[in-house]
Amino acid sequence: MRPDGVEPPGAEHPARRGDLSADRREVPRSLGLRPAGGFPIFLRAILRSEEQAGVRAAPPRRDARRSRPFPAGGFRAGVLGAARSVPHPLAGESGARPVLLPGRIVGPPRSRHPPHAGGPAVENTVTRGDSVESRDAAVFVLPSPGDLARAVAGRLWGIARERAGKGPIHILLSGGETPRDAYETLASNPYRERFPWDAIHFWMADERFVPPTDPRSNRRMIEEALLSHAPIDKERFHGIDTSLPGPGEAAGAYGKELLGRIPGAAGGIPRLDAAVLGIGADGHTASLFPGSPALEETRALALPVEGGDPPMPRVTVTLPLLNAAARVLFVVRGEKKAEALREAVAATRDPSRRTVLLPATMVAPRRGTVVFLVDSAAAKLLPPEWRSAG
Repeated sequence: MRPDGVEPPGAEHPARRGDLSADRREVPRSLGLRPAGGFPIFLRAILRSEEQAGVRAAPPRRDARRSRPFPAGGFRAGVLGAARSVPHPLAGESGARPVLLPGRIVGPPRSRHPPHAGGPAVENTVTRGDSVESRDAAVFVLPSPGDLARAVAGRLWGIARERAGKGPIHILLSGGETPRDAYETLASNPYRERFPWDAIHFWMADERFVPPTDPRSNRRMIEEALLSHAPIDKERFHGIDTSLPGPGEAAGAYGKELLGRIPGAAGGIPRLDAAVLGIGADGHTASLFPGSPALEETRALALPVEGGDPPMPRVTVTLPLLNAAARVLFVVRGEKKAEALREAVAATRDPSRRTVLLPATMVAPRRGTVVFLVDSAAAKLLPPEWRSAG
């Protein structure tokens, strides 16, 4: 599997019957796919435990919850590795290295508090940790910002291609400088001319409570990087309305719109086709900050919060929505986020490491998949055994 999620045509998928599509015209040409043997290609097999030959078992110990998100020395738990080496990249192809980290995906703990105002109440059967289902998380380390942007755009293009003809496609977008390059790439060829814009609905992960013309506005960034260059109806972009009297009213209106427009998963929680998220140096994601009461929310889809540096009023989506998503793409760039990334990746395989002190660790879609797309600077603290030989 490539970092952008594209597999070569004709190869049998190890987890499903049948062949993958052989229609070369469906793939943007600039992805540089070859008839066979291109790198990085890594097919993830979902196997029963007795069939997992050639892998190393993780050690039996499990760390207890801790009061600090970054323990001295970090996490050094063993991981499952590939049964054989990943081939070296061919000339002109990305040297990104995929790493598979099987993990048991559960949601955040049950709330000990009544639902907060700021969104419609829906029954939460997706985000609680009562039932455990096995999932894996893939980590792709990209050598340059351009490679990272293309990997994100390629993943989104692949998700849209898979969903084409099956109804509206709902994608959650984060703000910040890291995803900006990916949005600009998606709005340029070859993606622009092949992306099914007429089926796409874009949503916002969070927003500062500022006017949309404010330089700090996530909406402004998304419009500048993506919407102003893409052939998409502006009504298909669902922003957070900061013209309302306050963040509480904005969160309530946004939650109602999410619930009313996106088909629900179990319990009626809207099921996003994809959520693009970042990770802050403090471990926050969206506007879910360490220790925030919003992390205990189990019903509302959007909440008013205050946080950031400097702290300011915001509106953010909540864990019930994120943990109902079909796919979560964490996009992480920069050395200052290396510690938070290490802990978030470790938590994908050991739920006991999830903590409100590191909100990104609590994003764990029970019926979805997680992919980390990161640059080499952000990946510098990932233990060597978390990387494939290549």
